[in-house]
Amino acid sequence: MNSISTVEDHIIEKAQALFGNTLSAAEVLPSALNLAVLKQLVASNRTPGVYTTFLGGQGNSRGSLNGRFDVYVITRHVGNHSARRRGDTTTIGAYDILAALIPKLHESTIAGVGSLALKNVRNLFSMQLEQSFKATMYAVTFELPNMPFPNDFDPSTLADFVTFHAEHSLVDGDDEPDAIDHITLEQ
Repeated sequence: MNSISTVEDHIIEKAQALFGNTLSAAEVLPSALNLAVLKQLVASNRTPGVYTTFLGGQGNSRGSLNGRFDVYVITRHVGNHSARRRGDTTTIGAYDILAALIPKLHESTIAGVGSLALKNVRNLFSMQLEQSFKATMYAVTFELPNMPFPNDFDPSTLADFVTFHAEHSLVDGDDEPDAIDHITLEQ
């Protein structure tokens, strides 16, 4: 497994071990959190949740990277904006998640990769989130200094490229693709 996947798995495993079934989800996102991803998470009722993603990082002269990983905490409560942050008898609050998760991740060591270092915590509040989704979101950024990229990849483990499939949509929020490309190559 590569360094990026190993760190993402470490973050998710820590969240699952801490919160168990208290969270609806602890998952890796394909990119930084954006409005389209948030709509999908809320629509599929995957809150409260902890999500992480690798956001890249600054390279150095030794061929390693100061990798940056964001951890998103998302909570919802339809009737009570305070409960989204502070929790109540039925819902865990964002503050509870942050207070438990940050100390478990900061300076946690990932074998063969390195240790996470807390860089910042951001409140992603916007009136649109408040009114549209009844959601509270925080982003916690961790850096992994000198993250290695071991060269143990074996290309022979890959299958031949046979099928290409892509769905293209130029209209944000439209679930119907404008075009679909599906090509199967002769072998």
